[in-house]
Amino acid sequence: MRRRPTVISYGLCCDSGKGAGAAFRASFGKSGFLFKPFGDCGLYASRRFEKTHVGEACVAHSEKLPRCAKILFAALDEALEKVSLSSFDPERIGVYAGTSVGGILESENAFEKILKGGKKGAPPAFKFYECSAMAELVARRAGARGECATYSTACSSSSLALESACLAISEGRCDAAIVCGADTLSRITVEGFGSLGLLSKSDCRPFDSERDGINLGEAGGVVILCAREKLPIGARALAEFISFGATCDAYHATSPHPGGEGAKKAIEKCMRKGCLAVSDISYYCAHGTGTPANDSAELSALKGVFGENVPPYSSVKSIFGHTLGASGILNAIIAIDALREGTLPPSAGYVSGSCPGPLERAEKPCHAKVALSVSLGFGGNNSCAAISVNNLEAGVNPKESAHEPISEGGIFIYGAGVSRANAGSDMPPGPGEISLVDENSLLPDIPVLKKRKWAKLQKMFISASREAVSQAKVSKFGDSVCVSCSTGLGMVSETSRFLENFMVSDAPLPTAFTNSVHNAPPSAIAGFLKCFAYNCASTAKEISFEAALMEACARIRNGDCAAAIVAGGDEYNSLAAEYAMKKCLPKGSRAFSDSCAAYFIGKEGCCDGRPLAEIMLLKIRRSSKNPKHESAWIEESLSEAGISADSIKAWFTPCRLSGFSEKLLEGVSLNFGGFTYLEDLSGRNYSASAFGADAALSRGIGFYAQYSLSSASMAALTVYRVL
Repeated sequence: MRRRPTVISYGLCCDSGKGAGAAFRASFGKSGFLFKPFGDCGLYASRRFEKTHVGEACVAHSEKLPRCAKILFAALDEALEKVSLSSFDPERIGVYAGTSVGGILESENAFEKILKGGKKGAPPAFKFYECSAMAELVARRAGARGECATYSTACSSSSLALESACLAISEGRCDAAIVCGADTLSRITVEGFGSLGLLSKSDCRPFDSERDGINLGEAGGVVILCAREKLPIGARALAEFISFGATCDAYHATSPHPGGEGAKKAIEKCMRKGCLAVSDISYYCAHGTGTPANDSAELSALKGVFGENVPPYSSVKSIFGHTLGASGILNAIIAIDALREGTLPPSAGYVSGSCPGPLERAEKPCHAKVALSVSLGFGGNNSCAAISVNNLEAGVNPKESAHEPISEGGIFIYGAGVSRANAGSDMPPGPGEISLVDENSLLPDIPVLKKRKWAKLQKMFISASREAVSQAKVSKFGDSVCVSCSTGLGMVSETSRFLENFMVSDAPLPTAFTNSVHNAPPSAIAGFLKCFAYNCASTAKEISFEAALMEACARIRNGDCAAAIVAGGDEYNSLAAEYAMKKCLPKGSRAFSDSCAAYFIGKEGCCDGRPLAEIMLLKIRRSSKNPKHESAWIEESLSEAGISADSIKAWFTPCRLSGFSEKLLEGVSLNFGGFTYLEDLSGRNYSASAFGADAALSRGIGFYAQYSLSSASMAALTVYRVL
């Protein structure tokens, strides 16, 4: 029996209200924006935060942290003031974050210092370019030691983080979850949206006939969830996530499908999974950015689902601004408060437009039913959540309820593909040797005009994925195949190109901006293969691939899709390698290099190909960094899965991490010989762990295990059975 994810607390830090309650009250007012030029770029965005509690949050948390984390900490502190997590086992508390750019404000400043020829060595802030840093910082502050992953799908990021957390709870992978979403403003964000012509010249007016674009804002939100049966004594069940629906337009990098088809399917999927009728929906919390194309597409989706019975709907972005990766969790919190208070927030600034129009004033429903919270992101990523505050009966003491571990067996690898410089050679790159993929050699049969819209990393992902699906003998994808990709640094070369161009020539490149988001590769795969199901990029440093694989397996088990393309890749970039990565490499490590590995996975019979391997075990947690403790955890995990340690034919680990793997070999109870270092196959990068399955497939029939440890102290254990 699947467990019910229940909201027990939440916190919010944004421009227009201090705390979740104040923010909800602010949503009934006029625009919360004070327009000022952002930096010296001449473009306008909300600057109210400089004089309000968002600025206060940054002062209160004066540690050397990115602004994004400080805002998140303010929201986390509010959430933890209302509920204690002390009754939960820390290893059963997961952290799931959603952000489009993470600590881009600080890394952008680091980029600038590097580009202007500053002193050699990476400014410390460069490390915050890794989106996973936000989740790691929250986990440490909260003392959570369970799963920890970050999801990046641009403006729907935190909505997908909520869905992933609920799925983890329902499957029993964790008992409680801290879900967070945050983004802050930076020049790349403001200049990027400006280059696309999407910024409004005044207060944004979602759904209004005179709307002309978005207002950019900042926010950090936290929602704490637990399994209903594990509700701590003294805690209140505040709301429940009934169901979710996630789809991909597979249409365009930035523009939605004109008819809103992807959004319509996401809403329909959410309602179908929650067994919800049109009459059950009392409020629709819209994405509603205020751009002509996005609002039109969303209205088409609304009418397509509800016909003449469109429920009351509104957008709060005229109050809070478009908070990008935080907008999903902000919408969800506003929707929860709307149901609990019995009052729906209006669309500030709306005058006239398409019929039926959004709420123009506060409206009190007769009784709370279900709210839908919708988020739409770059790459055509659509997410819909159904939220209820009805029938919230009490739970039981978490100490009195046991969990049942998830059995990973029954999901198979049907095809594999790689993109790496040495893919056609048995010779690995030597120590200190940079290994680069020849961009021109990728996808030789695709017309140049079609390929030119893709950057190198996108081509690597598409090439490896196409090889995997070809082996699996898959010809049609549609709604049945999801895309779950992993990357540590994303399209760092495109970010660098964008920043360098506007810093030097003051002429930002729109394509470089749209390609700079972490989810550009999975969206490119979906667009190329026409995959309309769930689409996401996961990032968790050296265990990024395991996070993406775990998500894909969960989606398949949950019935969200029949199969999945799972890929992990990173690219060489001189700025990242020279100024950030090189200093961290232990002696003897391979140089930071290009590489990508992709797999087609699914249940038996999901395609015409034959199964190559079965995924027998996959677990993620924060490492104790104690070799004896890690050895004991590995042995316990193998025993739970019914796998004898003696049956493992070979052990893999992604990278050399200051000798820890050698120390692990000295564990008192587990003796598995030596590790094969995957960086010797792929070069050193955050996605080296993606090559574990590829290495296993080349070794022959039997069990193969992989222990991955990230530099953020996250550990993953995977066992493959090659058939």
